[in-house]
Amino acid sequence: MTQAPFSRSRPPVVLVPACNRMLGPHPFHIAGKKYLDAVRLAGALPLIVPSAEPDELDALLDLADGVLLTGSPSNVHPGHFGETVHDTTLPLDPVRDAWTLPLVPKVIARGMPLMAICRGFQET
Repeated sequence: MTQAPFSRSRPPVVLVPACNRMLGPHPFHIAGKKYLDAVRLAGALPLIVPSAEPDELDALLDLADGVLLTGSPSNVHPGHFGETVHDTTLPLDPVRDAWTLPLVPKVIARGMPLMAICRGFQET
């Protein structure tokens, strides 16, 4: 008998990477409410992940049934595409880059549902 990808006793869990912002002098991890609302509207539970170390990625994916890579005012650093930064006024989020870029191949290798929006599409 094959096991369902998630337990019917709970809704599926969707990992949602947080963005990193300074609010005044304080660093914050944030995720857009519209993305969390959309996950809930789809019948799933959003789990915001502030960041992760490489050795934590598999454990996080073990908790999840899917991943939503959200849009953000920031872009993936152009260096990941072999380019330089042409406009230094554009926001970047190297903390998010550091863990979401290695996360994507793991999600794909597991065959997990993955949805990418705007910046999230840059990460794929």
